[in-house]
Amino acid sequence: MFQRLRASRDGGVTVLMPIALLTMLVGVATASNLAVVVNTRSHLQNIADAAALKAAQAANNSLVSAGADASNAQALATAQTAATASVTTNASAAGISPIPIATVTYTPQTQYSGSVTVSLSSTPKFIMPAFVPGMSGPITVSSTASMTASNSYLQIIFLVDISNSMTVGGNADAIQTLENTPNQCAFACHDPNAYYYTANNVSCTTSLNPQTSSRKASPVCDLRAYAQANGISLKIDYVKEAMQTFTTQLSAYTTSNANRITVGINTFGTNFIQTVAPTADIAAATTAASSLDVENATQYYNSRNSYSYRPLDFANYNGGYTKITSALNSVAGQLTNIGDGTSPSKMKTYVIFLSDGAEDIYDATYPPYYHTVDVSYTNACTTLKNMGVQLFSIWVPYYSVPGNPLFDTYVEPVTGTGSGTMQGSMQTCASKTDDYFQADDGAAIQQAFASTLDAIINDSSLRISK
Repeated sequence: MFQRLRASRDGGVTVLMPIALLTMLVGVATASNLAVVVNTRSHLQNIADAAALKAAQAANNSLVSAGADASNAQALATAQTAATASVTTNASAAGISPIPIATVTYTPQTQYSGSVTVSLSSTPKFIMPAFVPGMSGPITVSSTASMTASNSYLQIIFLVDISNSMTVGGNADAIQTLENTPNQCAFACHDPNAYYYTANNVSCTTSLNPQTSSRKASPVCDLRAYAQANGISLKIDYVKEAMQTFTTQLSAYTTSNANRITVGINTFGTNFIQTVAPTADIAAATTAASSLDVENATQYYNSRNSYSYRPLDFANYNGGYTKITSALNSVAGQLTNIGDGTSPSKMKTYVIFLSDGAEDIYDATYPPYYHTVDVSYTNACTTLKNMGVQLFSIWVPYYSVPGNPLFDTYVEPVTGTGSGTMQGSMQTCASKTDDYFQADDGAAIQQAFASTLDAIINDSSLRISK
């Protein structure tokens, strides 16, 4: 009897052992799978957060860069590309394989900003998934990031060269058209009173009809008016259009940043003129930009406009100077309330400085033309930067006319690159490398302004929030 009972008990142990072992394995698998879930979800969330931030930033940048051509479809496509690249990089670093596929949606908020949601799904390798309920499906997470208008106060100040060097054609065709007129000059200098021709005893025509070069033809008295009448776009025209586009796009932010954004416009050549004092009326600034034009030439030689009288008063009567140092110092003297953007008395301040980079001023000791050209205005740029201003420098290269006595005497010595050149000084003026632009033609001028607006928006007018 005892033997039968012992045999029965041995059999029970044999049956219970596999059950106990299976229970233990399921417990271990459950614990391990839970750890996998927690670890995978944590990694996926971090990856999704990073991707959403990158995607929102990229979407915003694309909208700003596209300007009037901006679209939500473009923002979404850009966001998808940025999110996919971010997920791939971070998932690989976390050892997640295969790489999760990112599902991206874009929701517009303003014309140039919106929110991006990134959803990720990944199915990790579970232990004994068939025996652990709920441990076989994918793990899904999502994250949303928004580009929203910040509460920063900022002021944007334009300082634009409107000397006659800005009357060069805005592209190769425009330059050639000007050179093919009887004037045979790439510069459409604004001389409505024909001071230059009067001073040189040359008769000129007031006709604005299309003309071609001819020995018998008289030069056009006001070549600037001729260019306007014949649809010849000059560098100044591209500058004007770029500034209008800039201020128009900037106005999209004034709705959520009422009275926090101000714009001022200053021009210089022979004289420094504050065209628009810093104003929150961005529409008024846009209107003022539409009226931008090169300055008129003044009388040549002296008040009597003749070599017969002495002394030659080049200081006041000339074809147009470019007083860069004086202009930069004038802006520095006007600026107030510079700061970190936290209040109206501490405004983030940006100066957009555009010039050919050749400072042309009166010099009584430098006959026969009593001019001198140098590039020492970098000290004035340093003064602005030391005040806390972020200085953008757009260099519109001076048109090269080798063989011309004026060019060879004054401008040629400061051509080239590096220290002591127009290019080198304009580059030095910029607050940092990315704040310098070389704009050789009209298209490049417009791109430089677009890139500047993009940089300002990313630096101050927008922030990433979750």
